[in-house]
Amino acid sequence: MKKLLYVIFIFFAGNFYSFTQDIPQHISYTRIYDFVDELANDGFIEISSVVKPYSRSLISEKLTEAKQRESELNNRQRQELEFFIEEFSLEQSRLPNHYYPAYVTSKTKLDLVPPIFHYNDSNF
Repeated sequence: MKKLLYVIFIFFAGNFYSFTQDIPQHISYTRIYDFVDELANDGFIEISSVVKPYSRSLISEKLTEAKQRESELNNRQRQELEFFIEEFSLEQSRLPNHYYPAYVTSKTKLDLVPPIFHYNDSNF
């Protein structure tokens, strides 16, 4: 009986203190790391390049921070910033914009090119 009560207590206590998991961006995707480092070197954002891999939410936050100073970026940096902001749009609680949507609602989106299905909800 004590074991059952202990398991029930741990189950409910764990539910009250659970946190979301930070998903790291794999370091083999060097394009985003090079771009974030370039933005940091140019002084548009501030980031510690010693601690890698960065989480996807941190990268999204830094891209949003750089978007506020978009007028100071050159054309290539603006294009890459727009590309990466769309790539990290799910971390910004919005669905990405693609050119050929097949089905669109407020929470779901089905795109033909690239073939992908996105679902966004407050629980996920």
